[in-house]
Amino acid sequence: MNSATSTTETVELSLLELTELVTAALTALGLSEDEQHIVAKVLLWAELRGNSQGLGKIPARAVAPSPDAGEISVTHRSPVVTQIDGNLNLGMVVMERAVDEVVRSAKNAGVGIVGTRGTTTSTGAIGYFTERVAELGLVCIIFGGTPKAVAPFGSVDSVFGTNPLSFAIPTSDGPLLVDMGTSAATWFGLLRSERLGEAISSDLAFDASGAATTDPGEALRGAIRAFGGAKGSALALLIEVLSGPLAGGAIAGDDSHQSGNLIIALDPDLFGFGSDFSQRTSALIERIRNSRPVPGTDHPVIPGERSRAIFEETTRSGRVELDKNLVDAIHAVANE
Repeated sequence: MNSATSTTETVELSLLELTELVTAALTALGLSEDEQHIVAKVLLWAELRGNSQGLGKIPARAVAPSPDAGEISVTHRSPVVTQIDGNLNLGMVVMERAVDEVVRSAKNAGVGIVGTRGTTTSTGAIGYFTERVAELGLVCIIFGGTPKAVAPFGSVDSVFGTNPLSFAIPTSDGPLLVDMGTSAATWFGLLRSERLGEAISSDLAFDASGAATTDPGEALRGAIRAFGGAKGSALALLIEVLSGPLAGGAIAGDDSHQSGNLIIALDPDLFGFGSDFSQRTSALIERIRNSRPVPGTDHPVIPGERSRAIFEETTRSGRVELDKNLVDAIHAVANE
């Protein structure tokens, strides 16, 4: 659920109305029924949590299938490691297949590792997939490669992708979830700011000439900074290696049709803790929650709690408030 500014006109829809609209738009974009089912789940999962990887992908045509797509194929399989060639299929569809494979390996061998390549579109909010795996009692980590958009620390040229990572860990109160990019701003967050005519902070991105910019459109044509300076840039480099050279994906985003991802799943039983692992993790989270907050704040922040609260409130009410321009843009796609 995108938060609205005071100058943004909003519209309220029921979750049923929104689902029907999304399905109509995905149909117009040419997705099969199976593809629609997967993509709609991932997009709505993100939108209803305030994640930037949501419905903005529809008017941006970031979920349009390639006419050259073939069959998704497994090119290598061992008890632990599987390699998947997406063969120009939608990123979310390929990730769904990868999750099935990584769960199979982790359940059988205690560890599952899957590399994917050959996806033409975004995998969406990878937290959707890590959470799905954690709900089965497994620890899951996903490293996502994306087209180049981010400048390494000390540079003004886009070399890295926004390179998201997500991990989800079983606890006795549901999965502990972290879903984050390694860029100072997300690509679709910049698209949203451009659509709304909002300025961005001058420390987030460079324009094409290498100068700092507050214009999100110029940032999209230039380079986003890595978050956290040199440390964030180093993490982005790690993900670039794992999703590119290791998984067989594009190196530095040179080929947008070969985005790579790496998915890892671990069975806690492998370490001899079994269900006790979830309880021990919950005890750790409770220790964080009960620690002293920074003066002027209510409590320490637990990753994923805010987005989870947004989702629970939205599903409880059965309605969602969205930027009217976004809804109109999705209607325009649906009516094509």
